[in-house]
Amino acid sequence: MILITRPQNDAKSLSDILEKLGYQCLSEPMMEIKQLNIDLNRYINNDLQAFVLTSSNVILPKSYKTIIKIPQHGKNARELLEYIKANLSKDDGKIIHLSGNVITLDIAAKLRDEGFDAENIITYETEYADKLSAELINNLENIKIATFFSILSLKNFVYLIDKYRLSDKLKNIKMVCLSEKIAQSGKANLWKEIIISDQPNQQSLIDRLQETHNT
Repeated sequence: MILITRPQNDAKSLSDILEKLGYQCLSEPMMEIKQLNIDLNRYINNDLQAFVLTSSNVILPKSYKTIIKIPQHGKNARELLEYIKANLSKDDGKIIHLSGNVITLDIAAKLRDEGFDAENIITYETEYADKLSAELINNLENIKIATFFSILSLKNFVYLIDKYRLSDKLKNIKMVCLSEKIAQSGKANLWKEIIISDQPNQQSLIDRLQETHNT
């Protein structure tokens, strides 16, 4: 059994793919995304140089084309920042980082420190799960692989597992995650094994999951 911890909509998409490949899945979202009523079109003008995205949860206006994002321009927020500093101009207009209410790196603040006109706009909020479902608790011993796409999902999962005093149940579960940074936040001693996706995208994670499941 494969555990999926993504938000509900993303979890269904991943579950559909994995089930077509023959895997049994259990979805236990560790967070949900609440979109805020932000009209981004009002920021699109001659002063705007680019939108910056570090999350796929941002809903972009279709009318704007200049977008700096993962993975096209970097594998993480730090690499996006370096790309912007190397390729965009301080004199060509504002750079707007669109994000959720929780960020790992304040790109706008870092750019302002470098002399750019930059702003962070929060377009969605993250709401965390505060309990584990009975279905998950009853199936922990059947789970062979747990998948994680974000540090926050993993941290919340580990917190809840500890809260329910079920940490010992993880020793037979392999964790497959999207990046090295996620892996580092996963308390390696809890898991049977930690496997990292070759690339920070869903297909690469699925590829690693299949390799892992077959070994």
